Amino acid sequence: MIHNKLDGQPNIYDISPASLQFLHMSAQIECIDKVIRPTFDGKSNGYVILDRYWWSTYAYGRLNMDKKTALAICQVEVMFWRNIPNPVIFYMTRKHTLKKDELNVSIQEKLRKTYKEIVDIQSKNGIEIHIINNDGSIEDTWQEIIKKLQSSNL
Repeated sequence: MIHNKLDGQPNIYDISPASLQFLHMSAQIECIDKVIRPTFDGKSNGYVILDRYWWSTYAYGRLNMDKKTALAICQVEVMFWRNIPNPVIFYMTRKHTLKKDELNVSIQEKLRKTYKEIVDIQSKNGIEIHIINNDGSIEDTWQEIIKKLQSSNL
């Protein structure tokens, strides 16, 4: 059924929320297996910088599905993170989105609330999380990241 929807001009908004989240998760698992895991294969001490993590799959999934379903989908991806060193997370925040045409105020608030929920839980689980305010200039944000990196356990 999905392959028929993807023929010609695809419209991701015609796909069910759960199917869309599985597509995102599948792409992330491919990246974990092909790029991230080989970086930590024991032959080298590498670093990987991601602009997305399973948190985004969960947060955006929560916009259109219940907590239990969104979490169940993410648990599949979380399994693939096993045996990879714990991440150091730089969680970027903004007062106002840069995607004003895509995210209205209500959606922004829901996302902010869900990300905060994840940050709180992951912090309690011992994940190193640095919250970076991204409301200033690119240079200001970069300097804050550098400062956090220097004080990190990396």
